[in-house]
Amino acid sequence: MCGAIAVLAAALVVGQDDGVVTRMTVAGDGTDMNWLLSADARQYDWVDGRYAWGTGSLRINGEAFSWRRPAETGGVRVSVERTTTGGVLEERYTFANVTNYPVTLTEIDIHTPFNDNFPPKSAEKFNRRCFAHVWPGGDAGWVAASRISGQAPHLGLAVTEGTLSGYELKERAREKGSSDFRGVIALSPADVRLLPGERTSIAWKVFAHEGWDDFFAKLVQLGGADVQAEKYVARVGETVKVTARTAQGMWTRDWTCPGPGDHRVEIAYGADGARKGRVEILGVGDVDELLLTRARYIVRHQLVNDPGGPYDGALVPYDTEAGRQWRPWEWNAERRWVDYSEGGERLGMGVFLAMMAQRGHKAEFLPVLLRYYRFLRESLQESDYTSWQEVRRPTRARAFNYPWFIRFYLEMHALTGERKYLDDAFGTFRRLFAGKGLEVPDTLAEFQIRPLVDALRAAGATAEADEVLKTLGAWLAPSLAFDGTSFVTHEVGFSPDLISSTIGGLVDYGELTGNARYVAAARRWMRSAEANCGRQPSWHAHDIGLHHWDGYWFGARMTWGDTLPHDWNGGLAGTFVRYARATGDASYARRARGIADAMLGLFTPDGRGTCAWIYPDRVNGVPAKGPDPLANDQDWALVYYLDGSYRMAL
Repeated sequence: MCGAIAVLAAALVVGQDDGVVTRMTVAGDGTDMNWLLSADARQYDWVDGRYAWGTGSLRINGEAFSWRRPAETGGVRVSVERTTTGGVLEERYTFANVTNYPVTLTEIDIHTPFNDNFPPKSAEKFNRRCFAHVWPGGDAGWVAASRISGQAPHLGLAVTEGTLSGYELKERAREKGSSDFRGVIALSPADVRLLPGERTSIAWKVFAHEGWDDFFAKLVQLGGADVQAEKYVARVGETVKVTARTAQGMWTRDWTCPGPGDHRVEIAYGADGARKGRVEILGVGDVDELLLTRARYIVRHQLVNDPGGPYDGALVPYDTEAGRQWRPWEWNAERRWVDYSEGGERLGMGVFLAMMAQRGHKAEFLPVLLRYYRFLRESLQESDYTSWQEVRRPTRARAFNYPWFIRFYLEMHALTGERKYLDDAFGTFRRLFAGKGLEVPDTLAEFQIRPLVDALRAAGATAEADEVLKTLGAWLAPSLAFDGTSFVTHEVGFSPDLISSTIGGLVDYGELTGNARYVAAARRWMRSAEANCGRQPSWHAHDIGLHHWDGYWFGARMTWGDTLPHDWNGGLAGTFVRYARATGDASYARRARGIADAMLGLFTPDGRGTCAWIYPDRVNGVPAKGPDPLANDQDWALVYYLDGSYRMAL
């Protein structure tokens, strides 16, 4: 039977049962959203009492133990102090060595099961689910959970004692929510060695907030630390200011980037300088050199040579660890799914090469592009522009692929001036919306309206341009009517590319037609974009939309978990610039630069790419943090970086 429910003066309503928290709501919130997964197997049958808030697991001298309530386990006493003060939930978790020998505690996981998932019903998803942005920032760690709709109130957690060194996602699997379930979030204090009688603690405060500005204000007010850098991507040799703000004052540090790569930059703060926070800054060298090196890497390693065969000229994934192309058509059926195919998202490589050819490298890349064009038109498309993801026809023609064919043809038209490529783009567009077995989603991954309309008009094809606008006006109707609570989704319940392509489409159509209603609708959608984007002081996550499934679908290691950053976030940068242009809010253009620059972290100076930078320390108990070795779809990030609408040098 549930224990007493404490109504916190300021906001929270917390339900407790036998030493664990079972429910968190915010007083006055009309949705009655529970910010926690229901740990009783009713919401998800794989989330039971093992994962209630305040339960956890750890390794003691390498041996695994777990606890469901404050108890002694494996010679370590786990105790929890839990109080409510001024409308804020305060918790302290203490681990005491009660043996007569030293113990080493590792992989300490305190379960904090934020309700971060995508249920089938859109209204439920928007109103009663969240994005939980985790910052394992050492002494200055925090979590900001934002309702998916962007509508306040939201929830925050501020570390006030001890060190939050990492986090884990648990219970991820295809049969356990697949791409629509982020997992059970567990916060991890730092590993520690305890002598007999010693103890270690971590404490935090949980509170309601009204949005990012209010979150950071309360973070500081409640005893946490707001650590930030003035930018999160820096040129080698560039100096960046890092600050730490607490209720006691401000501390600063100037840091100079020593070289390319991922840098953890610490800053000491507090009266005695004993507390330490950190930021994560990406160092980059010459960007133009990086782009050219990557383009040449694609040609050298990812281009298929199959003279006279149907795969000649294809661009395919490449295992940078094993040093071999992935050719699923040569495999057994077990792992031969479309996310490794010779079509689909891999078209980003062709688009990127066409854009590089326009930037002074036509002689080098045009022969490759002509082979690739022939592969697309002869092997992946029918004469009527029906478009496939594999040369061996799959069971469905995926609507999401069509915009990528269109984008490639538009870039080839820009490169050569030949009308046939523009005709191919229009033909592919017309086939997409012609029906005949294609289910067209209300949103398509980064479908850009304006480049197609502008190119048709510039070529004198005004009737075709008008047809595009008329068709897209009807297609955008559901997004135009968006009320902040529901929309139709396909494949994944929510994703950064879904929100960015919708906002971008509304803005483009509004500008092309002069209809202000579309920009107004884009403003409503922007609330969810803001909720999806984190503000952690890291190039991995600052203004980067949360995405947590494509390490499994696109990677060699098939790892679930937060992919931060992900290449589709580059599309969000482009959308931010278009939104800034339409609304006059220049702040979005400045933020777009940071997002676009962060995409460069998916590539190494020697041209290798990664389809998934897995950010959690562990997923399902397995070490995860780091880049997947498969170069797959990540070149869309460089397409967005080069896109003329927002290319900005570092």
